Amino acid sequence: RSADDKFFISIGSTYQRPVGMVYKGANRNQKRDDKLVHCLNPAYGLKDPRWIVEYLEYHRAVGVSHVHVYNVDMHTPEVQAALQIYRDEGFITRHDWSEKASGGYTTKKTYEHAKWAAQTDCALRSRDIFHYALFSDMDEIVVGDPKDGLLTRALEMCEEAKKSKGKIACSFNSNTVSSIYTKLNDDEEKALKDKLILERYNRIEASPHCPSNCRQTGATVDRKFHYGRQKYILNVKDLEIQPRPMWTHALARDYTEMEKLMEVLPDDVMHVRHYQGHWYKNNNLLNSMEEK
Repeated sequence: RSADDKFFISIGSTYQRPVGMVYKGANRNQKRDDKLVHCLNPAYGLKDPRWIVEYLEYHRAVGVSHVHVYNVDMHTPEVQAALQIYRDEGFITRHDWSEKASGGYTTKKTYEHAKWAAQTDCALRSRDIFHYALFSDMDEIVVGDPKDGLLTRALEMCEEAKKSKGKIACSFNSNTVSSIYTKLNDDEEKALKDKLILERYNRIEASPHCPSNCRQTGATVDRKFHYGRQKYILNVKDLEIQPRPMWTHALARDYTEMEKLMEVLPDDVMHVRHYQGHWYKNNNLLNSMEEK
């Protein structure tokens, strides 16, 4: 409900499931003590099931215990078949976040603001079941400690920041990786055609228009929080903490408040590789890109 009582949204039976059915623990990561749940922001546009398989398997390997998938339009039989396998394993909980299922709430025009509702929904479902909830997008791969790739060190640092500083969440940087190549010849492009994301796209922009996807003012760069397109993990185990998301790209928060609540993790502990290229293509800037 909004502060002025002019707006409210009720999440009814289309979205809601009994808490006991949210997570059964029947997955290969049960030994990880259910430290981390992944609240995958509403996903759309995916036709090839191989990429969702790669995405889920990768994040399971680095320490994610369970994934909430908010499905906007990934309703092809192939993608649904892949998601069903993970549902049967108990590794994902699938939410129909489509415009039809939501009664017109989650349209393309309202996508960013509907993301806020999805994050709130996931935070509420995860309380007292997991220690931390990770919020990120389908085009972002979360990278942990370079020694082993795991997110264990990040979770430990965030827990220590809570104990010593009262921090309830930790943010980390989003680093742009080109998802459209500009310098490949025909043979090179053909060789990469059927590769998965981690195999195909491994080049970082040499001189991005805005380093690490962040707002830039003059010669200085503000990398923090949603202007810096940072992502975050939120403590959902402590029931004394108000259950709310910190921010989305569409909805700003008070940065002074964020400084008090958030611990910023260094890149060698945790960051995301953001696979983005459409922005350059749509703005006819591909020739300005330099890859390394």
